[in-house]
Amino acid sequence: MYDPLRRPEIVLSIQTCFATDSPDFSDMNKLHNLIASMCTHPDDETVQILENGVSDRARFSFKMFRFTESFSYIYLHCEVKVCNSTAETCVGSQGLCHGGEWERKKRSAEEAAPSPGDTQQFISRGPLIAYMQENAGEGRVQVESNQNHPLY
Repeated sequence: MYDPLRRPEIVLSIQTCFATDSPDFSDMNKLHNLIASMCTHPDDETVQILENGVSDRARFSFKMFRFTESFSYIYLHCEVKVCNSTAETCVGSQGLCHGGEWERKKRSAEEAAPSPGDTQQFISRGPLIAYMQENAGEGRVQVESNQNHPLY
């Protein structure tokens, strides 16, 4: 069915994604980088970008972890952008994915606050709770969220 409002050049792009022990994305007391500059972060080789900057959804996977301290919860925070793929770079390229600036810089709440018309926003999900299944000896992840949006 033809949708006149659907524009295939308008895509969703994950710019950065990281995990913290806090539901507040600007609280970076404990931080684990997953995606930076639209590319997998070199500190975590388990991250796989499944879809990014090519459609109206973005997906990635990673092996669940726990922070070395005994934090009960992990929260995912991703900076996503609604991107025009014909006018701007919406997907990381291999040439740009290595050797770039990987350090996550702390930002003040004013810098991180979205401005009207901005196509780049932070979304957060969690808490994610990692637990071991007793019989199988394998890790499982439980997502608890009161938001009505799926975790992709």
